[in-house]
Amino acid sequence: MCNFKISALTNTWFERAALDITKICRLISYFLLLNSPRQLFLQEELSITSRTAVDWINFCRELLAQWLLHNEEQIGGPNVVVEIDEAKFGRRKYHRGRLITGQWLFGGVERHTGRFFVVPVKQRSSQILIPIVRRFIAPGTIILRDCWKAYNNLKNYNYIHCVVNHSENFVDPHTGAHTQNIERLWRDIRHGVPRYGTRDYHYVHYLAEFIFKPLITMTCCCLHNMLCSQSTGRAMYAPSGFLDEDNNIFTGQIRYGEWREEPANGLVRLCHQGGNRHATNACVLRDTWTEYFNGPGAVPWQERLILGTNVY
Repeated sequence: MCNFKISALTNTWFERAALDITKICRLISYFLLLNSPRQLFLQEELSITSRTAVDWINFCRELLAQWLLHNEEQIGGPNVVVEIDEAKFGRRKYHRGRLITGQWLFGGVERHTGRFFVVPVKQRSSQILIPIVRRFIAPGTIILRDCWKAYNNLKNYNYIHCVVNHSENFVDPHTGAHTQNIERLWRDIRHGVPRYGTRDYHYVHYLAEFIFKPLITMTCCCLHNMLCSQSTGRAMYAPSGFLDEDNNIFTGQIRYGEWREEPANGLVRLCHQGGNRHATNACVLRDTWTEYFNGPGAVPWQERLILGTNVY
């Protein structure tokens, strides 16, 4: 009788981990769900040291960087519009003067689909940018770009390109060409990547996290829609009586669901998620809904419901 045994963790990411596998799985979940800064939250929630939290976050980012490298694909194609641009991410010394430290990023966004690529670059020369364009953008693509001279040779590589002179207009009055989608991408990256304490050689890891997380959100939405659209999935995912329901849509009465009886220790505590700055379009959307629900969209019972009276 053979007494040979082997751990189920052999040849896996967990093989030589000092942490308990349950803590590792929770840490990975928090990494995917929470944005930086989250180190103090991980230390308190998982009872781990600062060094352990930093090391495991770096492990997760390195894994996403490998995923990004192995899943490269070109964007664009014949009659497809792609906007390209470069931007420097850094800070001013003593918050004054021009940017003297930081990391250059180069990227492109495909219109209508939102697919994009972003790579860190040492400088913005033609010798560096043109090979990246050929690597990530398919021939025949219509490229919209600014007046940076490094792009002048794109016409030699089977690309159709239009120029936007930002010193005169953000949108070309004659062709309608603009690069506002890539500019918005830079804004989102600035909000998603920490401004301080980020080493240049870690930028690709931060970018991999930035690119991967929206895919997780889309996957969760697809799973949610699938489970809610099938009777068997709906019965398991959100059985009848589990969620709050409208008892009477005309009076605003609500029947409480069984979820309120669940123990609270399984829920993730809310924590600070970075800066408090918000996008302008978020303010506009908030104000639009506020005016609607306090105006033509108001119902007779909403004030009573907000005050918590006559709720069943």
